[in-house]
Amino acid sequence: MGYFLQERHVALFRYKCLEFNDKIFVDVTVAGTGSIDFEKTLKKFSIPPVLKSEVPNPLVSAASQALLLSGFLLQSEIANQRSLEQFYGGGYEVLTLINRKFQKIDSITHLFWLVRTDGKKISISFTYKAIKCSYVDDILVMRVTEFQERKQPETSQPAYQNMNAKDEIHIVEPIYRPIRKDEYKQLVSSPLRTRFPLKSRFLCQYMLVSHLEKPQLSTQVLCRVDLGQERHGVLFEETPNGMNIAINNHYMNEMALLVAEKLRNELKN
Repeated sequence: MGYFLQERHVALFRYKCLEFNDKIFVDVTVAGTGSIDFEKTLKKFSIPPVLKSEVPNPLVSAASQALLLSGFLLQSEIANQRSLEQFYGGGYEVLTLINRKFQKIDSITHLFWLVRTDGKKISISFTYKAIKCSYVDDILVMRVTEFQERKQPETSQPAYQNMNAKDEIHIVEPIYRPIRKDEYKQLVSSPLRTRFPLKSRFLCQYMLVSHLEKPQLSTQVLCRVDLGQERHGVLFEETPNGMNIAINNHYMNEMALLVAEKLRNELKN
């Protein structure tokens, strides 16, 4: 399955692919062992309203929807583990047509939170992990950062934390060539916090929700995508000795309301 660029038009070619119509993405073509699961998952997918402060252009809007869908797919994989049985999934890249050629979307930070609720109160832990995805030419570089709280917040507006941060780098080579030794050496020796900062164009929030009183709801994953660093509710200030993270209180309330709405819908079903 792939595409041809013909002057002003893009033509799809495929062989033994699953094709179906979707209310959001219209004409969908899927290939691989996870095609049936993908179709079932896509039919359950819905796009939340655009944030009032953000009016993205069509390209940014499409990229955001694709990132949100990737989070939804990861949620499905965690819930049913079908990806392990059929050897698919585990990570997703987003490509789009830019300047007459397909390019991968980068400048993405994935941020993970733990959420617990007893049905009356919702407790959101401070973020415990971030993954920054960047491309250096055709090489995917993933910076994985684990946080440990250094001290309690000193201010309440916005919520502020000074964190110990442990960084790792993971390099994913393209499928069509091996990485040269000089490329690998240059990447692993790069100062991560300056070359691959957590500040990104796209911020994807993943909330792992556990219901203490309703174990039948199991652990769920909620995802939201925020655009533009200046509009993010989470701001990073990286230093040689650690990291400062500021979180807007209003933003935290929005996250809690998102969790509460999701739980109400689950209880109704």
